[in-house]
Amino acid sequence: RRRSSAASTASSGARAEAAAAPAPMPPPAPRLPHLSSAALAAQEVAASVASRAARFHEMFVSSNPTLAAAVTSGEGSATLRKLRSLATSLSDESLYSTVNPKVPLAGSWTTFADVRALRQLASLLDEVGDGVSTFELAKSGLVEALLTYLTDADAAPADVANRAAALERRRVRLRVFCAVFLGLPPPALPPAAPPRKGVPSPPPASPEESGAVAQAPPALGLLVGKLQDALNIVERLALVLSDS
Repeated sequence: RRRSSAASTASSGARAEAAAAPAPMPPPAPRLPHLSSAALAAQEVAASVASRAARFHEMFVSSNPTLAAAVTSGEGSATLRKLRSLATSLSDESLYSTVNPKVPLAGSWTTFADVRALRQLASLLDEVGDGVSTFELAKSGLVEALLTYLTDADAAPADVANRAAALERRRVRLRVFCAVFLGLPPPALPPAAPPRKGVPSPPPASPEESGAVAQAPPALGLLVGKLQDALNIVERLALVLSDS
């Protein structure tokens, strides 16, 4: 009886201790990422911009079949295609151009394809209304082509004659650029030589292209303004925001 009473007492004590012991805590719930006020504001701005862009596309792009086809094909506007064509004319060495080492620097300076491209660019920049936009200038490749056109004078370093000829061609291109965009006198070139085999022939000059460029207002200020606007598009100043 005493043993049974002792066992009963021990069992009752164990049950009491088990009842008094705290229940095991459940695992902590996963914490959701905390978004700062700046992040929430950025999300709201992005959603607002996306909504406005969708409405703009529906009102002005989807409703215009010509514009919608141009956007879908990726060719861009007529002005963008024109700027891309001018960029090609500034860098294509197969044309009758000052960048073609086979073409002699002689004859009328307005007959070269690169000179015509520069004059057309100056006319586009001077147009009021549907002229060249900053986006079109930045995405056309014309800025890179113009930089190479004015600065590239690469030739075989060991070939002194070719190096001197390349530098002379760059000097003529700089004079041409100043004539078109600053109204300075064009480069003085010797009379045109008879056409040679393997050298492209100059295209016939139109009455507009045979006129004096100095009579037109200088377009350098317009070009610099467009380049500054294009730089503002591609360059971004990083801002570091802090909640503290």
